[in-house]
Formats: sequence, structure tokens, C-alpha cells
Amino acid sequence: MPPQGTPLISSFFKKAAPASGSPAAGKKRHVVELSSDEEEHIADAADAPAAEAAGPGRSSEGQPPAKVARTSTGPIPRPTAQERQELAERKAAAKAAQREEWSFKPSQAAPHASGSAAAETARGALLPSPSQASKALSSSQRAAEPARRRELRKRLLGPEDPLARLTRQGREAASDEEEDTSDAAVADEANEAGPSNRFGKYAAPSGAAKTPAATAAKGRSGSTSKKKGDEYTPLEKQILALKEENPGVLLAVEVGYKVKFYNEDARIAARELSIMCYPDNHLFAAMVPVHRLHIHVRRLVAAGHKVGVVRQVETRALKAIGSNKSGPFERKVTALYTAATWVDDLSSDVAGMGEEAGFANPAATRSLLAIVERLEGGNGPDDRVCIGLVAIQANVGSVTFDQFSDTHVRSELETRLAHLQPAEILIPEGLSKQTEKMIKHVAGSSSASAGSGRIRVERRAFPKGYDEAWRSVSRFYEEGMLQLSNATDAGKILAVASKLPHLALIAMAAAIEHLQGFGLENLFRIPNFASFADRNVMLLTSTTLDNLEIYRNSDGYREKGSLIWLLDRCKTAFGRRLLRRWVGRPLTDVDMLRARGDAVQALVDAGSHPVTLKIPGLLQGLPDLEKGLARMSYGRAEPTELATVLLSLNRIAFDIEPVAEPEDLGMPSSVLNDAVAALPKARSCVKAALDAISLKQARANEKTELFVDPEMYPGLQDLKSQIAIYDNDLAEHLVDLRKQLRMPKLSYATVSNETHLIEIRAGADAKKMPADWTRVSATQKYVRFHTPTVLQIHRQRDAAVETLASEADRCYRSFVQALCDDHYTILRDAVFGLATLDALVSLANVALLPGWVRPTFDETGKDVLQLKGFRHPVSEALVDDYVPNGVCLGGDDARGVLLTGSNMGGKSSTVRAIALLVVLAQIGSYVPADSAHLSMHDAVLTRMGASDELAKGRSTFMVEMSETSEILRTATERSLVILDELGRGTSTFDGQAVAHAVLVHLLTRPTGRPKLLFVTHFLALGALAQREAGLSLEAKHMAVIERARDVEVDEFDDDFDEAVRPGAATSDITFLYKLRPGLASKSFGIHCAALAGLPEQLLESARIKAAELESWSEARAQRALEMRARRAVALFAPGGQMDGPAVEGAKKAARALGLFEHEGEQAEEA
Repeated sequence: MPPQGTPLISSFFKKAAPASGSPAAGKKRHVVELSSDEEEHIADAADAPAAEAAGPGRSSEGQPPAKVARTSTGPIPRPTAQERQELAERKAAAKAAQREEWSFKPSQAAPHASGSAAAETARGALLPSPSQASKALSSSQRAAEPARRRELRKRLLGPEDPLARLTRQGREAASDEEEDTSDAAVADEANEAGPSNRFGKYAAPSGAAKTPAATAAKGRSGSTSKKKGDEYTPLEKQILALKEENPGVLLAVEVGYKVKFYNEDARIAARELSIMCYPDNHLFAAMVPVHRLHIHVRRLVAAGHKVGVVRQVETRALKAIGSNKSGPFERKVTALYTAATWVDDLSSDVAGMGEEAGFANPAATRSLLAIVERLEGGNGPDDRVCIGLVAIQANVGSVTFDQFSDTHVRSELETRLAHLQPAEILIPEGLSKQTEKMIKHVAGSSSASAGSGRIRVERRAFPKGYDEAWRSVSRFYEEGMLQLSNATDAGKILAVASKLPHLALIAMAAAIEHLQGFGLENLFRIPNFASFADRNVMLLTSTTLDNLEIYRNSDGYREKGSLIWLLDRCKTAFGRRLLRRWVGRPLTDVDMLRARGDAVQALVDAGSHPVTLKIPGLLQGLPDLEKGLARMSYGRAEPTELATVLLSLNRIAFDIEPVAEPEDLGMPSSVLNDAVAALPKARSCVKAALDAISLKQARANEKTELFVDPEMYPGLQDLKSQIAIYDNDLAEHLVDLRKQLRMPKLSYATVSNETHLIEIRAGADAKKMPADWTRVSATQKYVRFHTPTVLQIHRQRDAAVETLASEADRCYRSFVQALCDDHYTILRDAVFGLATLDALVSLANVALLPGWVRPTFDETGKDVLQLKGFRHPVSEALVDDYVPNGVCLGGDDARGVLLTGSNMGGKSSTVRAIALLVVLAQIGSYVPADSAHLSMHDAVLTRMGASDELAKGRSTFMVEMSETSEILRTATERSLVILDELGRGTSTFDGQAVAHAVLVHLLTRPTGRPKLLFVTHFLALGALAQREAGLSLEAKHMAVIERARDVEVDEFDDDFDEAVRPGAATSDITFLYKLRPGLASKSFGIHCAALAGLPEQLLESARIKAAELESWSEARAQRALEMRARRAVALFAPGGQMDGPAVEGAKKAARALGLFEHEGEQAEEA
């Protein structure tokens, strides 16, 4: 609807058709809005007397008739009913016309309203006369009225109606222009999508094309629908084509100074990033700023998405001189990211990211894992399998491979997944059901993903067999030999690849093909391969890692409260990563362990050698050199990162004097000697690299001026010379302009990034400038121009500048690649030496804690574990008082301990402490104990806790049995086995029977009898700890005091170890957390229930029921004993004679059947 106060058609003539000599003819015309038919008729009738006096179609002043107010000049005839009906119809037509947009530009009407004779004649012929205005219109006039008005509009508005043209422009103009993404792109952004109304959803013209929001389907999908005839803009077509080329990739498209997500990608980004998704022409969009792109990409990959960044690959200058002048800027996917391939920052964390996706933890592995398997039969088609895998840690450039056999429960695969901590898993089609179930379980487990965000699983094509995989890998390394300046390393790695197990090579071929899409394939050309299986290390299973809380605590799966939280006092990110590997894979080689222990002790006694005093200072303020070196090898490092890495290595290399052999350093540990000796070897290559670049330009990320020697890259210097020639041409042109304009002080001006402007004073001087000069901008005082010569030189210079930037980038990448090809091994050894020193210093700092001692290892061949005054390392750090204990296993002592005691008495904590001390001792650390002497262990196997695994379809008891079965299969005589409350997941009798059978089996099997810690509440198993049972088993319990509430006792009186008061209605218990010989009297479960706050009435009911169950159990046992005794008597006393020899025979029979274990009172009672 036109706004209030819209000018009438009569006023249009006054404004739009001034006389040729009128002053108004040269004034700026304004937008005019046509009025309704009724207002036009009334206004023309009011202006008729004056128009007649001035001539047809003219006012008394020679101007179009002005709008005047109606005055009462005479009686107006009362309209008839027919006239009123006609008037109502005209009003309705007027209202319908008002719903259209009547605004148009004056320039469209100017040719037809300029006062020409033709316009005046047409206007005079079409305007109603005064007599017609004062009378009602006849029927013939009414019939001719629409034609008259169409002719009027055609004459006034030109041969083409602007209303229809505006409607068509709204549909077609969007395809005429492409958005400018250069420095001025923000101002021109609307051109790429056409002159569409941004708020068209809320106010769209009736004839205009609707926006996607107005035409969107109202279903739940929220998908857009286009009206027939609508077409996508060039940008939208480009985006849809890119999306079709990259299925499964969330595309972030750089548009101007913003990054946009479209359609389904926009919905995902809105959900993950908490941003708005809105309709944008035919597509939905979500937007983030460019300078925050790396933050948002990290959040998206942390959520498990594969993200592609789309950028324009041509600039405005190159586009202007290229073949794509009129088309949209060319855009391509320039980078792909997942959590496993995120290597785009040297820092370990970004402010505000928190602990998201493990990025806040620089030691998080976040590896890419490729898995392939081969079925090996068994009890079912997928019972036993052989699995090959390759794990790539892209952020540090390491490759780990393995091939192993696994059982139906896939415990070996689960262990490797726990150690490698993948963020992304590649799997082929046709994996066995059990393997896929395990991968799905690990990917969805909170414990598995706590350190690395959501695990992304991608299914892709793998090579069909070994031959195809070998051809693919060979071709990859042959191409690398041609590209790299140092083909020796590529040849060596190919030799390593040829020795890989068959399945591991197939997985490696798939991983290479996958990483080529990310531009990270050079990772496989780095000599940094390692086998997961190593005879010199102990492999802690995934169950052991969880039960002992090695990497994460069991409450919330966070690092605080875990063993690594206590030990990690490293100062560098690469040192933390190495320490995590040490903790997860303790040593089993005595010599290596002794060397590492000597290194820790040397750092504890820092004054023993001058070099050890320097080591803590070397580690201060270092960036993540391992990640920086990997980024250099990928070609991703920016000049500022290169400078940071080189300066750090330069400082370290010159702080240590070089030696011919590591032993020349004279430190007491070979580990320290090797690590320190590797540092000064990087002196020459680092110094040469620093001498070749300008640190000032490197800090500014300026690649064009980065290299000091101009002859190093002649092509770069040629482009600089060409740009200098253009600059000289501009200077010479300025001299010519000074002469031409007679302005000797004329100089170029720069305004809003527009350079080489000719600034002329506004007024007469500016009007005298040549017509071919381009006016750029103006103020009240100055007008600024570009001459044709300046524009021509600008185009040539801009193209040269962009070519220079491209060539500088190529030269820089060539420089970094040559540095890595020639000196990568030396630089990597130096970084690894620093990581070793950092991890050792961390262990030395822990060793300085009070009460920590260096363990000793048995060299006599005995299999022993002797701990005196040991404490739980993490619990001691979290609580003020911790009660120490002692234990001896193996050698002259029993190989197993049957541990009983009350709930909450400290049984599980004690056995965990023993296992943790074994792990600490075998990573080379000190231990919290008065003394520790042990032999080398090859495994620590645990079965603790009770939980089901619904994702695997296993109940609580099934989980217990599966883990126990795996322990029975893998335990050796050098293993430490912990079984905590085995059998509690089923009925009492079944659970006790299983626990009894497992305990006897582990201690009596011919080979592989491990050292055993068996925790249970089944007190009947105490019979196995007696000497008569013949097992190497000792019964111990956690001491506790029970007393009536009105009795005072000394809690530390050994004679009052467990004062049981069966007759007391209520009693208190005190946990002593002390290991004592013998069995516990009972489990005190009701007392623990009281501590948990259960109502007293419920507790009293439980006590009564417990007493009834105990009486029933004793009576049942007595009846069974009597029945067996009667059977024994029946064997030796026919006829029921119990005198003399018959009684003695019955007693012998009872003892033979195990009824009586001792002579005396029990036998007499029987």
C-alpha cells in the first residue's frame, strides 16, 4: 500500500514535466508514486478552471496543475444509485492497484515527462475537461477508462512498465553478478545473490519471487522448495556442485569476510556451534567470522564431523585478466579436517576450548586407525580372527603397526584401542560382527572418548589383497623418490614396508589413500615407524588400564585422580606424550630398566654432574617442537612457526657442548648420555636455516621478503624487479602529470586502500580534468581521479604482486621441504632427546616426594614381590593420612593371598596399590614404600568391579567370566593377577563354586602359576588357605573393630583386633585399613548400610533376617553332616551296632570323606 500523503497524479505533472526553461528542469528528480483512480479524478476536476485559462493541459503559470484543496464553489449533484455503484467499483479497483508497488525512478519517466510537444499533446488529449469532471461519467466513458489509463501509464513510464520490469529484475538480476571476495567484498556481497530483499520473508511484493522462507515446506524436514521459474544464483550453483563432489563432508564456504554453511551443513553447524540458521535466497545458511574459523572447525571435528574449508582460488586481479571475467570466483575445497588429522596449529590449546576433544591435553593421542581382519575359524565363522592395523598420529608424525590373533570377545583389539586412543577409525566392508560390535562399543564409550571427543568411524574401500596393497604402497614410495631431494629415506621406509605383516600392509595402503585427501601423505615418508608389539615392554590390557586408573579416574573419566595425573610434571607437550607411553607400557628388560632408574637417580642427585644442572633450564618455555617438526614435514608450517622451532632448537643446541660419543659426557646413565648428546648435533643445520631467512620477516609471516640472499631463488627476485619497474613507471607518470596540470607539488594520494589517486581541488579545476579520467571519490574540498595510465599500470602491477605472492609461497615450501629431507632425522633425534629428558625430570620430581624410594630388582632368578610399608600413590596425594601395609609373595612365601574383610575396609584399594607399585617400579620410577624388592613381571592382569556391557550384549556375570577367561589364557608365572570378588554376579552357591574352581586352578596348574591376589567375601574359601589343602595360599584380612556403643576399647590393641559382640543390638565398627593374617569373621554389610544412611527400622529388619539366614545355614550344614555320618556308620556297622570297632570304623570313614578335619571334640560331636 502506498504511504499516507502519496502525491496525486496532478502533482506528478507539476513535478515531472517542468517547462524547458524552468529552473526546476535542471534539478534532481525525485521518486514519484502514482495515486489511485478516484484521487486522480477528483484532483483533475478541482484543477480544471485554472487549466482552461492557461490552455489545454497547462496551469496559469505554465506549469502542470498543482494539487489544490477542494472548496465549496457550488452545489455538487447528488449521485444516483448506479453512479454510487460505479464509484464503489472504481474504489475497489483503486485499492487493488494500491497493493502493487507504484514507486519508480524519475529517470524512467524523464524522457516522456520532459515538456516535449508529444508529451504535452498526449497529456492535453487524455486529461478530462472541467465539464466532464463536474458530471458523472457515461457508460461508454467508463468502458474506455481502463484503456485510457493504460495509455497514460505507457506514455508516462515508457514503453515498458517498470512494475513488471522490477518483478523480473528480482528474479534475474541475481544471476548477473558474482560476490566480490577481495578486500572490498563486504560492500559488494549482496551483488552475488542479486538485488533480492533481505527481509523478503516478511515483506515481499505480490508479484515478486518469494524467498525460501516463504516457500519452505512446512513439514518436519524443513527443506526448501523453489517456485517454478526460480533459478539458483551462480554462488548457489557452485556450492551445490561442491557439496555433490564432497559427500559426507561438512563444508565451510568462505564468502567475503564470513564463513558460511549451507542447507543441512548449516543445521549441523547451528546445533554444534550454537549459532543461528536462517534462509538465504534459495538455501539455508549459518555464518561464523573468518578470524574465528579455526576455533569453530576444532569444535566441529571434536564432535566427530569431517569438515572441509572452501576458499576462492583466484584473486580479483588474476580474474580480471583471465578467461573467467564474468563468472563467479572459482572456489575449491582447500583443506579437510577430522579430529585425527587436525594439525593446523603449533600451540597445544586455544583459549576458550576447555578440554574439548582432547585438544586441551597436548598428550592426547588422537590417532587415525585403519583396521582389517581375516577370519580364522573356531567355534563359529567369526570366533577367531587375525587383525592387522596401522595407527597414525598425525600431529606428531608417527606410525604404529601391528598384526595379532584375537578371540571371540576381541580383548586384544580392545587393549590396542585403549592404548592408541583413536579419534577416527577406518574400516572396510565385510568386517565380522564381533569386531564391528567392539568398534561400536569403543566409539560410543564415555571412557574411551573422554580424552579424544567422539570417535568417528568411516567405512571405505580397502585393497582386495596383499598384492594390490603392495602395488599401491610401492607406487607411492616410487613417486616420493622422484619428488624428494633425499630419496634414501624413502627407499629405507619402503624396505621397512616390505617387511610389514600382510594385513598391516593392507591397512597401511588404505591409510595412505585416505590421508592423500588431507594432504598428509608425506607422513608415511618420514622414518618414524614402530611396531606395537615389543618384547621389552609389558602390555597393560584395557581392563587393567581402567581398573588401576592409569590414565583416567573411574569417577567421571577425568585425568585428575589417575596415575598419570600424579606423575605428569613435564614442561613440554612432547615430554608428556612420551611419559604417557612409558606409563602404559612398562619395561620388562632389566638392563633398560636399570639405565632409566640410574637416569632418574642422577637427576634426583642433580649436583653430581654439571650437565644435569642445566637440564631443567633447557626445558623452560619450549613450544611443541614435535608437532612443529611434523607440520614442517607436511608443508603446513608458517614462517612464524618455522622461526619458533629453529630458534628453540638453536638455543638448546648451543647450550650443550658437542661430544664425539655419548659416553664422553660421563653421566651415570646411558639414557641421559644419549639424550643429551643428540642436542648439539642439530647445530649446523639449524644455524644454516636461520642464516638463510630474515627473522623479522618470518615473525610477520612475510614470505616475499623472507630470504636474505636474493640469488637463492632467482625467479622471486625477477618478480620483485618487475614490480619495481611498474613503481618506476608510476613515478614517471606523476612527473608528466605535474607538467600537464602545472602543479609541481602534485603527489599521489592513498584513501581507503585506493592508491595512486590524483587529488584535485573541487570546483572549476576538477571540471577541467580530461573526460577519460576515472573519478574515484570526492569530498567538499577535493575530487580524486585515476588516469588511464594509472589504471593500466595498476592492473599489470596487481597481477605481478599476486604472482609474486604465489611464487614466494612455492619457494618457502621448497625451502622447508629441503630442510626436512636433508635433516629431519637429526632434528627428530634432538626433539626425542628433549622429550626423554623432560619425562625423566618429571619422574625425578615425583621421586623427591616424602617416603618414595627407588625399588630394587631381583637378580638371583627368584620370582618375588616384597613390599614393606607400601601406600597407594594417588590416594596418598589426595588424603592426609594413609595407613601403610606390607606384603610378600613368591620365593619362600606363598604365591597367593586370599584377602577377606568388611565392605569399605580397604581391600580393593590395597590390591590396587600393590599393582600400581609394580607398574611404577617397571617404568623406572620411585615408589611410595619403605622398601620394594621385586622380580620382573611380564603382565599385570586385573578383574575388578561389576558392570554390564549392553553394547556388547553381555551381562554383569558374563563380563566377569569373560575377563576371567582372558586372564586364565594369558597369565604366566611372571604375571601378577588380581581377582576382586569373583562370582558375585550370580547366585551365592554358583558364584562360590566358580571362585573356588578358579582359585584352585591358578595355584595348581602345571605351568604358569601367577602371583595371585584373590579378594572375596566367600569365607568358606578360607579352607583352601589351610596347610592341609596343599595350596601356596595365605589368608589375610583387613582389620576392623566392632564394639557395642557403650563399650570403650583401644582401637590399636592387637589383642582386641576384632571384638565381636553378637548379643549387642547395635554396634559401631572402626576400619583400621591394616593387613592382618587370617580370615575375617564377617563382612559387616549391614554396618556399611548404616553408614550409607539407610533407615534404622530397615536395618533392624535386616539384622533379624541375617540371624535367621545364619541359623538356617548352620542347621542345614549340621543336617548334611549328620546324614553323611549315618552313611559312614552304615558302611562299618551293619545292623546299627555302634560299639567297639564299629564306631572306630565310622570315624575313619567320616574322616576319609572330609567330615571331620580334626580329632577330638568335632569327632565326638559327630
